Amino acid sequence: LRGTGTPMILGDNAIAGFADGKVVAINLRSGNVAWESRVAIPQGRSEIERIVDIDGSMALQGSELYVASYQGRLAAIDTRSGRRLWQRNVSSVSGVGVGFGNVYVADDDGTVSAFLRNGQGVRWQNIDLGFRELSRPTPVNSYVATVDFEGYLHLLSQVDGEIVGRTKVDSKGARADMIARGNRLFIYTNDGTLKAYDVEARN
Repeated sequence: LRGTGTPMILGDNAIAGFADGKVVAINLRSGNVAWESRVAIPQGRSEIERIVDIDGSMALQGSELYVASYQGRLAAIDTRSGRRLWQRNVSSVSGVGVGFGNVYVADDDGTVSAFLRNGQGVRWQNIDLGFRELSRPTPVNSYVATVDFEGYLHLLSQVDGEIVGRTKVDSKGARADMIARGNRLFIYTNDGTLKAYDVEARN
């Protein structure tokens, strides 16, 4: 679980998540902290119980940043001020996806959730992929894609979370973030192979 998430450049700032559950914006020119926002607070007695790392990729939509931590929360942050707009209890290390008016996150127990971007609740949840160590949910076409530890690519409907397709992409899995461009989904597998899939909408 200990790791380092990928920083994001936004305007004059570099934004990064840290092991203490904070998201920090640092000015690129001066190195000064522009703002910081706490996503999770370490709790518990043991070192493991207190892990709140932000390891997964963050997602940006307009001026809103979406970020999730392990044993912490999913939070929406205003990147202009660092103000937290809303939060939900979530434990995730794989990162956040945004699309179709939703914020997608795979919990560490395998639950895939679509939270409304405005923070007003949950559009849907899928519990069919329990404990399959899912990758970051990636919107593509009208679906949400995620890969499990056995290398199966699962496509979920962005509307209701129903699993509508599945295929094996690699026996060793694919932990790297997938990239979607239009209807094409790019997957870099754990054995070092880059694969591209055309994802077509159902009639």
